Amino acid sequence: MQRISLESGGIQRRAMVALSPVPRAADAPPPPALVVFHDRLSTPGRMRALDGFDRIGALRQAGWTLVHPQGFKREWNAGRRLVDGREALIADDVTFLRDLVALLAAEGAADPARIFLAGFGEGGTFLFRALCEAPGLAAGAAVVMAGWPPSLTCGAGRPTPLVIFNGGLDPAHPWAGGQRPPRWRAGLGTTASVPRTLSSAAALNRCGAPRTVPRRTGQPDPGATPPAVRREWQGCDAPLVHYGLPEAGHRWPGAADQGRNGDGLGPAAPAPDASAMIAEMFLWLAGRPRP
Repeated sequence: MQRISLESGGIQRRAMVALSPVPRAADAPPPPALVVFHDRLSTPGRMRALDGFDRIGALRQAGWTLVHPQGFKREWNAGRRLVDGREALIADDVTFLRDLVALLAAEGAADPARIFLAGFGEGGTFLFRALCEAPGLAAGAAVVMAGWPPSLTCGAGRPTPLVIFNGGLDPAHPWAGGQRPPRWRAGLGTTASVPRTLSSAAALNRCGAPRTVPRRTGQPDPGATPPAVRREWQGCDAPLVHYGLPEAGHRWPGAADQGRNGDGLGPAAPAPDASAMIAEMFLWLAGRPRP
């Protein structure tokens, strides 16, 4: 595990970088990289423990580089606006992402053509902005428990393979959207509903109509937990898949540590295993021939 530091936009930024322990031939191409954005007020270390990507053997054996950047003041600039129209946060996180990828590529730690992004909560909301304002940077993306930034327009976005997870009982990004509960810090504003988020993602990927496929969460008692609902869109320029978890709160699905009861983040999401599903998708995308 390495801790790197770089200046971006006049701000000193940091990230945790884990290189695969599998030896790589001197003439081998740079490896794919997975960049994971933590939730608001979280940390790279906490996100790394939560997602468990470093424990997925297929990623390690394939030589992937895992990157967990640190948000400025532990937040991400998803483009939220103050009442006077100014951005709520001063950090230019889209530029930071570009600069981080450039640094990893220059050091041979990442193939710039195989950069994959994942984000949880506010990190996922920022990820939507990154897809729109840094078109073509990501070869695939995964958003967990987050909504589309309400003020975001995406005219410059490029279709990108995308998987999205949402919880029906998520208080931080409510299914119906709107204002967050009063206990959440003022200034975060509203969040887009899941239907609007999916409509915006479908427009980004130039999709047709969705198809719904019920999917069991893997609970021993089929009646204990409602099924996760899988929706996939047809006729897209890039794949779009959504998993709706009706009784899940603001949790990383399948994580070993689901947080504490009474923390205000809603019910646990013991299944499906989001990390395994995301890794499977990204491994498939990374193995495809380049255009």
